[in-house]
Amino acid sequence: MKKLISSLLLCAMVLALCACGNTKTETPDAPQQSETVQDNQTTTLPAPGELIKPAPAPETNTETEAPAPEQGVVTGPQVSMPELPEPAPAPEAPAEPVAPVEPETPAETPAEPEVPAETPAEPEAPAETPAEPEVPAEPETPAEEPAEPAIPGEDLMVMIEEIYAISGPQFMHMSMPVELSDAELTQWLTGVTDPALLSAAVVNESMMGSQAYSLVLARVADAAKAEEVAQMMLDNIDPAKWICVQADDLAAAIKGDLVMFIMVDTQLGLTAQNMVDAFSQVAGGVDKTLTK
Repeated sequence: MKKLISSLLLCAMVLALCACGNTKTETPDAPQQSETVQDNQTTTLPAPGELIKPAPAPETNTETEAPAPEQGVVTGPQVSMPELPEPAPAPEAPAEPVAPVEPETPAETPAEPEVPAETPAEPEAPAETPAEPEVPAEPETPAEEPAEPAIPGEDLMVMIEEIYAISGPQFMHMSMPVELSDAELTQWLTGVTDPALLSAAVVNESMMGSQAYSLVLARVADAAKAEEVAQMMLDNIDPAKWICVQADDLAAAIKGDLVMFIMVDTQLGLTAQNMVDAFSQVAGGVDKTLTK
């Protein structure tokens, strides 16, 4: 706006200067200032040799005031220019709505992982589907589950029953294993002074103390010492240990590592040889028999 007003004022000044140049008349003989009326405007001409004082500029808006002419320059008549109406201020354009500031996006959005150009083909299934691994079969349960730890000499007790199935006393009797850890008891029942010579031993006797009868079946730790053990039985077992009765028939039979000792009162209707024969049938023979 200011530039436009300045341009208009500059044009007005140029027009005024041009008008002054065309109406200026020199009057050298006139000693005084004269007034010339032109276009209803009064112009006062200066006397010779007198500097022309510029007419006071009309009060104008500071924004439209023309620059004052330099001193010593003759100016023409002041031309009053009609005041140009100030151009109406341009309507203010409605302020554009301020768009909400979008959050700054990262400089580079991480690219999605590239999909491989070619999807790897699924591995071809083998022509034949491998058979499922065979489940290991549960171990077959043996026909007879192993029993609890066998009683020492249990097999010997079974053998005694087999002997009695062939020949044996007709009265009540009972079998019991010998506790080999008790040396004194072992010697009392079997006649063996060193229990280490035996691996197991069983004694079968009458349940009545008035009947002299005793059978010992022992397994020797070393079969080579079976005869030594048999002789030790004959020598150390007391045939009168029941006090009131006494055995009068004694014998010891050997088969491998087995030794059977028998002593009986013949009044009971049984002899030692009867028992040796029954033992021979169960054990599969007899290597040697010792008597006393």
